[in-house]
Amino acid sequence: MKSITTADWHIRYTVPSCMDMTETEWMNTQKEALAQVEQIAVEKKVEAIYIGGDLFHSENSTSFECIYLLQDFAERMAHHGIKIYILAGNHDLPKHSSENIPKSAIGVLLNSEYIMNMNDDSSEIRGCNFDKDDYGNAEYIFKHVLTIPSEEKADFIDCETPETLLEKYPEAKYIFTGDFHKNFVHATLDNRFVINSGCLLKQAVDFEDYQNGVYFIDTDDDYIEWCPVNVEYKFNHQNQAKKEIDSSIEKFATGIKKESITLDYISSLRNELPNHEQPVQDKVNEWITQIGQ
Repeated sequence: MKSITTADWHIRYTVPSCMDMTETEWMNTQKEALAQVEQIAVEKKVEAIYIGGDLFHSENSTSFECIYLLQDFAERMAHHGIKIYILAGNHDLPKHSSENIPKSAIGVLLNSEYIMNMNDDSSEIRGCNFDKDDYGNAEYIFKHVLTIPSEEKADFIDCETPETLLEKYPEAKYIFTGDFHKNFVHATLDNRFVINSGCLLKQAVDFEDYQNGVYFIDTDDDYIEWCPVNVEYKFNHQNQAKKEIDSSIEKFATGIKKESITLDYISSLRNELPNHEQPVQDKVNEWITQIGQ
């Protein structure tokens, strides 16, 4: 089939700390990104769009407008004859548990007419929520798990690599992953693939030069194409000290990443504080004081 695969949208009403934008400007930026995904999907004549987790940034930064943004996107896709499939990532789930889906924004979306759960798809295409692992012998797997190219694995404590996933799921020809915010494709000599779409939106200072986008996939021909999504951002270049703090937080978060949570942003760090030793808490509190939040 022809499809668009993507993940890690992190839709939110709060403006990322690295941006010099109003909430209205930030919402318009997110709307423009989704409009470009729509344009790509229509031009490529795809049958479906698969969103592999972390549609929302957090339950604390999701508004009715954010939920409507995705519902409206799905309705427009339906008018083009394009289906939307989603699964829940760790940022989507209160307490990182799929038992809380009914209490989440993801739960609201799954009650929408035009949005479907990957868990309910066919035996050939399977996606599981962040804390589940029920793939059977599916040929196409969507898994929201931190997956790093092998050559970059040394910078992360707890993660998968394309090789470990291909070994873990020997029946899968395509494995689509999320959580790692930079895109890559890993292909084997026998035409098996691990595809990580990266993030759809820039939300951290380290991603200013990163090219966001989605992947177009034609599984009949094993054709994979990277499709850029270009929207305008207003990074805060005036406050260099703040920029350095943001960069420091990103590096720190990368260093203490673990399977149960993705610590990409300040809000996630705050939520994780009680689970760490006091020196870590002191360091993060220092950052928060410096940022002035």
